Amino acid sequence: MEITTKQLGDIHTVVLEGRFDSMTAHSVEEKLNSMLESSHFKMIVDLSGVDYISSAGLRVLLSATKRARQEKDGDLRLTSIQTQVRQVFDMAGFTQFYKVYDSEEKAVKSFT
Repeated sequence: MEITTKQLGDIHTVVLEGRFDSMTAHSVEEKLNSMLESSHFKMIVDLSGVDYISSAGLRVLLSATKRARQEKDGDLRLTSIQTQVRQVFDMAGFTQFYKVYDSEEKAVKSFT
């Protein structure tokens, strides 16, 4: 799993590339927790490079989202989900829980 970040004002984007499963979930969890501990509560997770997500990956995203939403104006939003990953979100009922956008630009605008 490759994890990169970028920032636009107070919004941070986490770009993930690779399989998001039990072998890689811990590194993503550490990154998201580190950002939350640094008071970065407006986050976008770009899943365009993720071709597989397991329940471990879903659990990491859910935990980070709950923590972000506890803060004023905090949230974790998703962008660019590939079809096969979107199907997992749909089956797990997660698409109703998340704000999902086609592009990072739209996700950034949703915070304003």
